[in-house]
Amino acid sequence: MAKSSSFVWPAPAWVDLFYDLAMAAAVLAISGSYAADYSLAGGLWFAVTYGVLMCFWAFTGVLTGSFTSEPVKQRSWHMAVLVIQMIALLLLAVSAEENIAQAVVIYDALFGLLLISVLVLGLGTGRMGWRTRIFIVLAIGCLGASWVLPVGYFLAAWICAVALLGVETVLQISDKRIDGARLRHRFGELTVLIIGEVLVKIALTARDETLLAINLPAVLPIMVLLVAMWWAYFLAHRVRSFERGRRLAWVAAHVPLQVGILGLAVGLSKLLVDSDSLYSSWLNLVGGPLVLVMVSLAALHGIAGLASAKAMSLGVVLLLIVLLVGELQAVAPLVLAYLLSAVSLGSVMFAARE
Repeated sequence: MAKSSSFVWPAPAWVDLFYDLAMAAAVLAISGSYAADYSLAGGLWFAVTYGVLMCFWAFTGVLTGSFTSEPVKQRSWHMAVLVIQMIALLLLAVSAEENIAQAVVIYDALFGLLLISVLVLGLGTGRMGWRTRIFIVLAIGCLGASWVLPVGYFLAAWICAVALLGVETVLQISDKRIDGARLRHRFGELTVLIIGEVLVKIALTARDETLLAINLPAVLPIMVLLVAMWWAYFLAHRVRSFERGRRLAWVAAHVPLQVGILGLAVGLSKLLVDSDSLYSSWLNLVGGPLVLVMVSLAALHGIAGLASAKAMSLGVVLLLIVLLVGELQAVAPLVLAYLLSAVSLGSVMFAARE
């Protein structure tokens, strides 16, 4: 247990898991935004929002010592800031479900609150240098400027705020104090949480239907795909070396990976109830997200310096072939799901051979 001047708080590892609960709720909320609008624009908005959430999760992890072997000592004010962040993360994700024009005021206010909370946390823990302070203050300034600039410039200022957050998060991850094993462990926990959200999404979808209305044959390919993703991901944890460049690339590959998994959750939940939307938007709901996941996994294997990257890359090629044939021949979604799950699991099994 961690002791402060007034209270005894749970150990840092339990604090990390508690904080992750907010991410779990937030990613479930933003997957709802993609379910409502799975167009290219909707997918981009979904990806940007998840990127913002992940940056705050990673940035906070650096400041609290979650990625090092020496986490900061828990303090009451520190816990208060984390709880405020958890609330803001969840509300930010919920606001992203609304119409962009209608939600922009709430979204930006929460974005600004999260930036301020990071600044307070960094200054209080003593783990924020002058460069980081300047970047965060500039990001807050750009976010505020987006409200007063002419229409033609406000989007550029908003993008600048997001970019500053992203760049500084990358710089924080490259800090020499980061422990590679601890970093992989925390990102592994987050990825398992994201995969778990697929099951939650499916369970919520099934709850709203009668058992007879559920497409029971779809359960098998859904579970096979989840097993394949989980297996392939942790195969990539056998990193041979983890110097700065490899570490940054490894972390960066998690963004498209987790965005793809969350997008796939929407498609698989629709497959469970044989939604008509699958017949017209298969690539947006299942094919595209699955390819994004498998490309990211192949990249992780390559970044880790593993020979299994070749097998994963071959799996991506086979997936593209199956999707192309499926589009040309108008193959039924359920049949395509079985083919894609077989290819995915087969490539992972090949990659896992000694």
